[in-house]
Amino acid sequence: MLFEITLIWTSIIVLVEALTLYDTITFKKRIKLILEKYNYKYAPFASVIVPFRGIDPGLENNVKAILNQDYAKKEYIFVVDNFRDPAYIILRKFKRKNIKIRKSKPIKTCSGKLAALIAGSKIAKGHVLVFGDSDIRPGKNWLSELVRPLKQST
Repeated sequence: MLFEITLIWTSIIVLVEALTLYDTITFKKRIKLILEKYNYKYAPFASVIVPFRGIDPGLENNVKAILNQDYAKKEYIFVVDNFRDPAYIILRKFKRKNIKIRKSKPIKTCSGKLAALIAGSKIAKGHVLVFGDSDIRPGKNWLSELVRPLKQST
């Protein structure tokens, strides 16, 4: 009698485990379909344009966070007012292939920040332009989360 009860309980536990495994597998498939439906993989070439003036608190960490994006096709355009700006010295430490550091030209009809964004936009090669500020410290999915919804026509 004890053996039969043990066998029944063991069978019930195995059945519950099998159902849980099946549910986990189908749940992963449903999530994948939902993500594909909402263009999860949409990731056109993006230009990230960030104006710099002076040294914000934690500037190096901010730049590292901006550069640490989990996004494949991107370029960074960092713009300073002039090459004597203290931010330029820090930005040079990060110089690599997909990073451009440019000097903006003053425009009488707009602010220095806007002139910097315009200067960056003129050399950007991306299908998408993303503007940031030197005082942000974004998470690694910041860029993909900004770009992904652009695929939806609504």
